[in-house]
Amino acid sequence: MKKKVMIAVFALAVCIMAGGCTNVVKGLTSKDSTAVSVEPGVENAEKTAQNDEPKVQDTPAPAATDTPTHTPTNTPIPASPASDFEYSVTDDGITITRYIGSDTEVIIPEEIDGVKVTSIGIRVFSNCRSLTSITIPDSVTSIGDEAFRMCYSLTSITIPDSVTSIGDRAFFDCSHLTSITIPDSVTYIGYNAFYNSWDGSNIKFENIKVKKGSYAESWAKDNGYESKIVYY
Repeated sequence: MKKKVMIAVFALAVCIMAGGCTNVVKGLTSKDSTAVSVEPGVENAEKTAQNDEPKVQDTPAPAATDTPTHTPTNTPIPASPASDFEYSVTDDGITITRYIGSDTEVIIPEEIDGVKVTSIGIRVFSNCRSLTSITIPDSVTSIGDEAFRMCYSLTSITIPDSVTSIGDRAFFDCSHLTSITIPDSVTYIGYNAFYNSWDGSNIKFENIKVKKGSYAESWAKDNGYESKIVYY
């Protein structure tokens, strides 16, 4: 009888111990789960904080702009000052009567004091030995006798298509002129206009530019320049 009672007590003790161990294990498991779990309020707060953080946006690269291109413009060369000339005023305009300047390159003004320059008079530039270039404005209609006589250094001249007459000996002894353009507006070229007294013949142009059928073409052919004619 005592032996049975002892067996029963032992079995009961084992069961109790077994149940306690299970509860302990459950307790430990429950505690561990609580330790790693995140409370709902905290999780929402963290999400809210993340949402409140300013978002860094990529700054778009500035749009490429074309750099404005500045086309160089041809700045006109200013004319020689009126003080470099003596002149007379007529009903037809101004006639240049004398050049008193010292430049080697001269640009005759188109007008002086608002009046058009229409004529280059007799011997205006005669014996200007350092003169190398002369530009005549398109307001001029006539070049007088001996206007550029003995301008030994003259190599370039621009005759505009407004000029109708070139006087006698206008370019006499301008031996360094190698080329000239005579516009088709010219209807008269005077005696020995392009004569070179050094060798007793006309200036030895490398070429004379004229328009076909013009007076200048006929003049060039009549004065031994037929092989030098260049049409433009």
